[in-house]
Amino acid sequence: MRNKMLSCLRYNLKKLLASPVTYLVIVLTILFVDREILPVRNYLRDSGDLISWPGLLTYLLDYAPLTLLMGLAIIALLAPLPMTDEAQVYIMVRSGRKSWARAQVAMIFVVSVAYMILVSLAVLLWISPYVDWSGGWSDGILAFVEGGVYETYDSLLSYDPWVMRTYAPWAAALMEIALHALAYGFVALLVYLGNVLFGRRGGVLLGVLPLAVDVLMADFYAGLPNYFSPVTLCRATMLDYGDGAGFPPVWYAFAILALLCALFACLSVHLSMKKELRI
Repeated sequence: MRNKMLSCLRYNLKKLLASPVTYLVIVLTILFVDREILPVRNYLRDSGDLISWPGLLTYLLDYAPLTLLMGLAIIALLAPLPMTDEAQVYIMVRSGRKSWARAQVAMIFVVSVAYMILVSLAVLLWISPYVDWSGGWSDGILAFVEGGVYETYDSLLSYDPWVMRTYAPWAAALMEIALHALAYGFVALLVYLGNVLFGRRGGVLLGVLPLAVDVLMADFYAGLPNYFSPVTLCRATMLDYGDGAGFPPVWYAFAILALLCALFACLSVHLSMKKELRI
């Protein structure tokens, strides 16, 4: 069954890579990352300082508008799931309905992780001549966090000093990459369920809901309400620093997002096997 599922997954990934939407999303993602990194790169060029790749990635992923836009990009990539092209009937007969359904759901997590790797590599690409590989937060990050350089160069990122004091650069970056992948996996699973239950329009609208809630959290709320917004849990500044402010702890963010993904993945597979799909 595992080999059948992997075969279905490979076919679905090939279909995704053949879609013009995929390349449009990739280009727009790289351009948006470049827009946010441009003030940092200008400072590095003028000053000659070096900057930590994971450190800059941490602050970039903590930027709420980027969380929204990346979530919309994931929805654009995965809105066709479950795939219903002409070949799916043949694939379903050859592999079995269960393997086919599992492959559809597995694709969500493969694409979410691959997308976060793309964003990480895009950051590295734009700062590649100025990367500090020492493992510390670097002079470039210190200049923006503590030196106020972000005002001079009009950087829109939020350089919260508590992030530096709480985490090491690689730990913070890997934590946010993993949390974003889980959060976007949850969003895509909502789209999948909406597609199965209500059709394509219903899937997109259902997937947008947690992103809209996160926008409200970022603008108007903090502390206790963050516990109930899955997408908000993917940003480091929305989690507990150990200062007793009532923010969710890191373990809670991982636990609740993993639990939601597991529950909705099982539900998606179950509905895909039981509900009649239009293919």
